[in-house]
Amino acid sequence: LELVERDAKVTRRRLPFAQADVPAARRVAVQARLYVDDPPKRDIPENQLRMLIDFAYKAAVAVENARLYDETKRLLEETQRLALTDSLTGIPNRRALTDLLERELRSAERYEMPFAFVILDLDDLKHINDSSGHSVGDLALRRFAQILRRCSRSGDIVAMHRWLAQFGEPTAV
Repeated sequence: LELVERDAKVTRRRLPFAQADVPAARRVAVQARLYVDDPPKRDIPENQLRMLIDFAYKAAVAVENARLYDETKRLLEETQRLALTDSLTGIPNRRALTDLLERELRSAERYEMPFAFVILDLDDLKHINDSSGHSVGDLALRRFAQILRRCSRSGDIVAMHRWLAQFGEPTAV
């Protein structure tokens, strides 16, 4: 017996084994195919058929929920990564730097370890932007970040902190 349900219409065909093809859920693309091995009779009673259909729908919903959970988790992780990363340089941004520094300060206090903090400023970044354009200034920031990442130790924190300097000019650290 083959059962095919499409838009709540059920059709049956005789097969050498019992089989049910069921659209698993209306809103999702998941399809389910149920094979009933060695049924006691070749004809499946209507109530058992409905039970198989219900099972197929529930299985499809479970599969779709698992897929949606994984997708949601992936998107949340990506959103968190983007919220903590400087879009130009790819290094941690001001928000991430604040969190990392607070954690490092607590750790240094707890273990009574020395703590060092270095701020680097790119001199004449405004001059580079004004004379050569912002694309060249952006390139200078990206290269500076690459050099810092390459030359830093594994436990060091390299991050970008942008703010407006005394005269309203962007400064990168």
